[in-house]
Amino acid sequence: CVAGKYSVIGEGQCQDCALGTFQATAGQTSCGNVAAGKVGRTANVARTNLADSIHETAAIIEVGCAKGTWRTASSGNSNCVLVPAGSVGREVDTEGTFAANEVAAAFTRLCPVNFYRDAARSTALGDCEDVPNGQQGQLSSGDAVWTGATGGAAFAVDCVAGKYSVIGEGQCQDC
Repeated sequence: CVAGKYSVIGEGQCQDCALGTFQATAGQTSCGNVAAGKVGRTANVARTNLADSIHETAAIIEVGCAKGTWRTASSGNSNCVLVPAGSVGREVDTEGTFAANEVAAAFTRLCPVNFYRDAARSTALGDCEDVPNGQQGQLSSGDAVWTGATGGAAFAVDCVAGKYSVIGEGQCQDC
């Protein structure tokens, strides 16, 4: 059998590797599971959007999820999905302050304090951005709860009259 296919001894017929599995070598009797943060593809293609981060049958290679998408180890044959607003995708689950999405993400981390990733643009594969002057980062658009030390802002909203903010602070303060 060619790469991307396998044959069980005694069956005499090649089968496509199932979704969520791949086989890079010809002449095999099974296919292996695709690792977290990756999908099985029939070719190594550039991954620039969500459509590039779906599993294919008869996969011969594992490719990382596109930037701004992720896939956990427990998601089986699921495709990569968009990283939630207010977060970024990380290849390795490590502590620290992160503002940029990575390819082959298997974990998500909240945007750092004073940064946000807009929920309205969550279909974009963008990174966390500085909260602009005159705005503050919030978890939701309907309340005035600043994200404070937790990070994870999904919105940047205007400061109310009598308050201001500067880039790098992310919180509205009294004038």
